[in-house]
Parts: sequence; C-alpha cells; structure tokens
Amino acid sequence: MKTIYALKLFSTGDFSEEEKEIDKTIPSEYKDEIEQIEKATMNVKKQIRDTIIETKNDSNMISSSLKELSDINLDNYQWQISIKFNNSSSV
Repeated sequence: MKTIYALKLFSTGDFSEEEKEIDKTIPSEYKDEIEQIEKATMNVKKQIRDTIIETKNDSNMISSSLKELSDINLDNYQWQISIKFNNSSSV
C-alpha cells in the first residue's frame, strides 16, 4: 500500500520522501481506488514524458548555441589568420 500511496502523492506533485499518514478515503472525482490509481499512473507518465521532452529541447538548444559559438570563434580565428597573413606578406 505504501507504493500505491507514494504513486498517488507523486502524481499530485508531492515529491517528498517523508512518511505521511495515509488518507484511505477516495476523492469524490474517482469512482474507486482503481480509477484513482489509473489516473495517477497516467499523470506520472505524462510528467515523465514532459520532463524528457523538455530536457531534449533544452539539450538541442544548448547544442545549437554551442555550434553557433564555435562557428563564431572559428570565423574570428580565420579572420585573425587572414589579417596576420596579409600583414606579413606586405612586408
């Protein structure tokens, strides 16, 4: 029962690890505990999926930013080489 209770708490956004008194009543929006557990499971699955997608999007954004920064640095480096080469060839 502790696992089911932890699932119910997790699905509502309570991520605490501390032991709490278990409320055995079924909220009125559910017809029975099975429905409550099914909805809690779907909610947790959605939270995990959303977190994975958000993390993937953040990763893509970071990767893109690093590529842009790398391209800028490479362009700057090539520009500096070009200036040095032009200055040395004019001597």
